[in-house]
This record gives sequence, structure tokens and C-alpha cells, in this order.
Amino acid sequence: EYAFDINGIMYDPDTDAEVSHSVGHSLFEEFGIGNVTTAKLTLKIYADDIPRGATIKRYVRLVNGDTVSEWLPKGTFYTSRRAADEDLWSVDAYDALRKAEVEWVPDQNLSFPMTMPDAVAEFCRILGVELDERTELNSSYTIDYPANSYTIRNELGFIAAAHGGNWIVTDEGRLRLVPLLPTGTAHKVGLDLVGLNDNGTRPPISRVTLWVDDDACLTSGDNTGRELAADCPHATQAMVDALANSLTGFRYLAYNSKAVAIDPAAELGDSVIVGDLSSFVAAISDKGNGYPDISAPGEQE
Repeated sequence: EYAFDINGIMYDPDTDAEVSHSVGHSLFEEFGIGNVTTAKLTLKIYADDIPRGATIKRYVRLVNGDTVSEWLPKGTFYTSRRAADEDLWSVDAYDALRKAEVEWVPDQNLSFPMTMPDAVAEFCRILGVELDERTELNSSYTIDYPANSYTIRNELGFIAAAHGGNWIVTDEGRLRLVPLLPTGTAHKVGLDLVGLNDNGTRPPISRVTLWVDDDACLTSGDNTGRELAADCPHATQAMVDALANSLTGFRYLAYNSKAVAIDPAAELGDSVIVGDLSSFVAAISDKGNGYPDISAPGEQE
């Protein structure tokens, strides 16, 4: 069962207010690092009023007869578009990373070069979120004063690339850097699903390249396998060497699976065994029926 807290008013199953909803979220559209992705909520619900910019907190719980679990948070969203047909509201809302689409003009009291952990702390302050405790940042990595009208999203992307990961906002509403190598909870789905497509295992990563600008890059590795490349104007050779050392040999298995009976607490970046495939959850499409579609995006090669 799902529930929604809209500006402090709770709409749970007892209110019979929700008509339908869906949430889409992913680590990337195409396999890689340096991505900053925003989750989207589409909701139809009966309500007296949904104010402009309303905050929507989504929850889920398990039900077995008269036994119910606690409500688990499943995302905080900020209303972007809303329309009403009498008291039936249609809402599009996004998580806090939608706020990162603005040019970053640092406060005058900040000094540069700035460490990446300090920069992320400043971005959290601006976005109004906390940093997830699982995020690991190298305090020796720094950024320069932003040039070229870089947005907060741009800078977060560069920091993600430097650390071999991608940024999301978690179900609890915290900013998290998810490493490319799966480190989260492992979920075994087996064959409790409707559809499963194996889209192939990519060649192992053998080279990592960070582009400093359109003409210059730093690289480490060889051409025996697949190159992993991203933009990072703050890159150093030591940074690229460290990425190559940790990511070389990693093979990405792309798949998509429909209507999966997976733990509702599953998060992006968690390991998963689906059928006889072992990969990780890189994208979730939840239609609000308790059986989301999950995938590691990529076409058959």
C-alpha cells in the first residue's frame, strides 16, 4: 500500500484518495559515471487543494491480512505542474535535484580551490538536503572557481565522475553518490516476475578517460576492452589512475525485467539476482502496484 503526505496532509488507503501514480528513477540513461539524475512522480489524487510548489512525501508498506509493516519513505518530491478537474488533481513533481538546474555563483566568503567534500556540503545547503552517510568523497580532490556558467548539476556531475559514481536523491530525501561498482543490499528475485530480457554483458573496462575540456583529456589503461569516459575539468592524473585501478575489469550486464516482486526497500545501486542474471538495479519504474520494472539500461549489442 502507498500513502502520500502533501504539505502535511496525509492521504493513506483509508482516505481512498489516490487514483494512480508512478515514479521513475535511474542512475543513468546510458552506462557511465558523472550523471546527476532526478526522480519524477506523476500522481492523480482526489484532494481539496494542492498548493503551488507543494511538497509531496511518498510512503509504502507491506500488508498481509490484518498485519501491516511500518511506512517506509519512498521519495520526497516538489510539485512542478498541477491541474484540477473539480477535486481530481493531476500532478507532476520532481525530487530535490531538479533545483540543481541553476548556475552556481559562489558566495563571496568561499575560497578556492575548494575541496570536493566542502563543495558538496555547500550544494546540500543550497538544495536543502542532507548528505547520505554512505557517500564517500576524497578530501584531497579539489574544484576551481566555476567557469563557463556551470550549474550546480554540472559541478555535481564532475565530482561524481572523479569518484566513479552517479548522484541521486535517496528515498529518505538525502543526496547520495552511488558508486558504479555495486555495494548495496543484494536482492534475490529468482523468477518471481513477468518478463526478463538479457541485453548482454559488455566487454570489461580497460581504460578510464576524463575530459578536462573539449580538446584535452587525461587517461589511464589500455585498449584491450571498453573505455569509460566522462567530463571533469577538475581531473588530475592521480584521479584517473585511481579510477582505472578500481574499475578495470568490471563488466556491465544490461537487462530489463518487468513486474518484479522485489523488496519495496530496494534502492538504486543495490545488487540483484533476476532469474539467472546477476547485475544491479540501475533504473526503477514503479507504477504503484507493488511490482516495479527494474533494469540496467542498455540495448543488445
